[in-house]
Amino acid sequence: MKQIKNDKINETLYYEKLKNGLEVYLLKNPEETSIKISFATKYGSMHNSFVPKNKKNYVDYPNGIAHFLEHKLFEMEDKENALTQFQKKGVYVNAFTSKNITAYYLVLTENIEENVNDLLDFVQSPYFTDENVEKEKGIISEEIKMWDDFPEEKLFDTLFLNTFVNHPYRNSIAGRIKDIKKITKEDLRDNYDVFYHPQNMFVVVTGNFDEKEILKIIKDNQNKKIFDPFNSIILKHIEEPSKVYKDKEIIKGNVEKTKIAINYKILISHLKIKPEKLEFYFNIILMNLFDKTSEINEKLKKLSVLTDGIKIDIDFVDNFSVWTIMAETEKPEELLKNIVKSMKNIKVTEEEFERKKKVLISEFISHFNNLNGLNQKILFTKANFNIDFISLFNLIEKLNYQELLKIIAKLDMSNKTVVILESKNS
Repeated sequence: MKQIKNDKINETLYYEKLKNGLEVYLLKNPEETSIKISFATKYGSMHNSFVPKNKKNYVDYPNGIAHFLEHKLFEMEDKENALTQFQKKGVYVNAFTSKNITAYYLVLTENIEENVNDLLDFVQSPYFTDENVEKEKGIISEEIKMWDDFPEEKLFDTLFLNTFVNHPYRNSIAGRIKDIKKITKEDLRDNYDVFYHPQNMFVVVTGNFDEKEILKIIKDNQNKKIFDPFNSIILKHIEEPSKVYKDKEIIKGNVEKTKIAINYKILISHLKIKPEKLEFYFNIILMNLFDKTSEINEKLKKLSVLTDGIKIDIDFVDNFSVWTIMAETEKPEELLKNIVKSMKNIKVTEEEFERKKKVLISEFISHFNNLNGLNQKILFTKANFNIDFISLFNLIEKLNYQELLKIIAKLDMSNKTVVILESKNS
């Protein structure tokens, strides 16, 4: 078992790649009272056009199939579904699908061997029938209708639909009801066979545990199973223009106050800097512009343009980074004008850079005191950048002001989309 140590923060990440290709990441915190174990695949809603196993040509599968598959894997042949089994044992179990990852996880305090085996077994024992697939269509269709009633979900989905022209990142994670109706058990099997091979999966364990014991449980479980040889995953290449699909849209929803969301679609391939490093530089820029202590935040609150703080998020999609800026406001056009003005003239002083760098370091260290948050950080760092989470600390320390200035000088901020969510009564 490899130990990835960082003496500056006194943390060690244990790592091993098993014979079947499954990667295992273990990060201990003896002060925790429980453990969280996640079993994940590098497969999300945007991975729906690829060459299936034993085929030669690309196939386009319905939007939402990754999320549908997540639901169906809880189904067990000749047993109650996995959700019911864990609930009866008092173990918290859940799963999620994002644009590029699907993960199944448990939070537990006892019977570790039994529950870890049950988690690995139900994810690696797919059971699809025409009947249970049809039944699930109704369940997920109702879920989609429910999500449509959540204003922020509608705002987020519209925003990304208007950001991308061709890339499947634009589609909602759950798909639409018309997409769900097209899914067959054969489609699910095709997707499972390609993306749920151990070579494309990894396990993350955080909390209070014995690393040798946990690794042995996982190894013994995987050694009992036989997997087909892994074939390289061949995803369809999607040409995506720099321009957004739609510049602006106003939608209605059940909100008391207007919400505004802006996506800046930024080409990054010419910057020649790895995304995991760029993310920290971009965070410094956006924190400096829009966090609670920023000049624009204080100014807009005094003018009653902002009712609360500005939320920011950063995504990386192939050759692009997408900066999301969201806020609640009584004056959307005034807020939009101020944000656009700030983004046209990005400035960060060296003093501000050093201050925000210290904030990043502080936030990074704080993750180690949060069982759930740390697990997710390790998951998404692996899925997004294919590196271990602890290595990011060294990246933050090596950030330098001159490199940031060069990046800012090369940013093209001309491609953006705006979505305004108004009350149905306005």
